[in-house]
This record gives sequence, structure tokens and C-alpha cells, in this order.
Amino acid sequence: MELSDKSAVKNLTRCIGLLVGSFSVCLVLAILPPVSAAPTLTIGQNFPGTDNSSTLATPPDPNGAIGPKHFVEFINGTFAVYNKTNHAVIRKISDKQFWANAHVIISSDAGISDPRVIYDPSVQRWFATQVDFNGSATDPTMFANNFLLAISDGPEPTNTWHGVSFLADPNTGYFADFPTLGLDANAVYISGDMFFGSDFPVGAGLWSIPKSDLLVNVSPAIITNATWFGAMDYSVRGQILQPAICFDGSSTGAVLAMGNIGDDSDPHSNIVSFAVQNGDTSGATLSSAPFPFTGTNG
Repeated sequence: MELSDKSAVKNLTRCIGLLVGSFSVCLVLAILPPVSAAPTLTIGQNFPGTDNSSTLATPPDPNGAIGPKHFVEFINGTFAVYNKTNHAVIRKISDKQFWANAHVIISSDAGISDPRVIYDPSVQRWFATQVDFNGSATDPTMFANNFLLAISDGPEPTNTWHGVSFLADPNTGYFADFPTLGLDANAVYISGDMFFGSDFPVGAGLWSIPKSDLLVNVSPAIITNATWFGAMDYSVRGQILQPAICFDGSSTGAVLAMGNIGDDSDPHSNIVSFAVQNGDTSGATLSSAPFPFTGTNG
């Protein structure tokens, strides 16, 4: 959920996310030998997605993923599945109906927001997340909220899913905003920017959940071996953690973060990287020394 009084910070975060990608590309180009010609890129399908005219959810927080036969679109208020060949709409339901179908119980007075969805070809499953919040509170960040996690039972996103709802911060009840989602061969990783009051960010939170547990088609999804690393100091682990999304069978548990997203329009370019170790066990740990990439304006 993006509160109006910090929308500028979140927009800046998105912009910095693009810069992070550009920075990473620059690093790769610096160590690769020159190539003779640039690859030719073409647009496959280009079609209108879902708008928020029916839900009026603002911002829509659009997210999507491509599978073997489908494009799945997940925005605030709507979960939609398209045929990726002819872009026909196969299914379009509310986000609350999506979670109900995955056997995740959400309070009737709760709102849900910030969708993420990934298709993992290594296991042929879809993974989706959102957060809930107190829909009747003047400042929802004063109240604990939940991560919502769903996993498809197979490669077809229109078939059955199973899921689970769990406290974003089981230790102190901080509120998780701007959730991110990643995965590798070992685990699924969920992070949130933790708050206690909209003007009081307290740290970056991170969960590691063994992937093999989540692939068992039961509801609620199995998270008994999950590891919660707490609300971690921004100065140590960075801000707005993005766990890596790895489809190649690797299990590095890599996490990338900004050293300081700032609260102004000035550049903030320090990047922090660390790793979740043994994410496939109940005793996952973090690498001891985050590795900083320092930009010119950090």
C-alpha cells in the first residue's frame, strides 16, 4: 500500500530500481568482450491490460509474469490471465476472489494491496503475494498486517492454487509496506519496508521460506520451516530489499538493496548486496558482510 504522504519516496524508489538495473548492466558490459552487433528486439504482443476504472484502486501497482501459455496480470483489485498468443482474456477476477480461491482467509474489513507474481519454469509453478491492511484505520501502518502468499498447484494459472496468510512481523507487529518477492532453487523470499506509523520507517524485513515446502499442494501452504530475520537496520542491510529471481537452478539467496533511497530528489546511488544462506532449511542465516557498490553520488 502506498500512502499519499510517502508516494514521492516510493516513486523515487521505483526510479532508483531502474538505475540499479542500469548499474548492473554497466558492470556486466565492463567485463564482457565487445560484440560485433547488437541483437534485434521485436515486440511480440502489444495489447491493453486491465485498468482500474472498476476498482478505482490508486495506484494500481501493476505487476505481471509470462508462463508457457499465459500472461498473468496482477494489479490492485484484479487478477487476470491472458492467452499470450492471441491475448484473449481467459480469466478476470477480483484480487479478493483470487485469495478466496487459494483458501486464504482475509478479514472482511481489510484492504489488500501491492501485488507481485512470478512464474518459475524450473518447477512450473506460479507464485503470488500481496499485503493486507486495516481498511478502517486512519493510519493503517499503526497496526500489524499480513503477507499473503499463493502458489499454483501446477503450471496452469487458471487451475487451483493454495496459499497462506501470516504476520508480516511476528516479533513486534510492525507494518510491512511495498513488499517484494524473489526465489531460487532453495527458497521463496518476501521482503517489506517496515513501519510503525506512516512517518516512522523502522527497517527492512525479510522472510525466507523453503520452496520444497511451498510446492506441497495443501492449504494452508506449509511455512513451518520459514525464517524471519526481523526488521533490520537500514544502515546495515539497505532499504527496499529485492531478493533475486533465479530460474537457473542456482541457490545463492542473493538480495539487492539501496543503501539509502533518500527522502528528496537528490541522487542516492549506494547499492548493498548480501545473501540468504541455507534458505531450504528452518535455520536460514544471512551472510555476515553486505557488499556495497558505491556510486558517485551516494
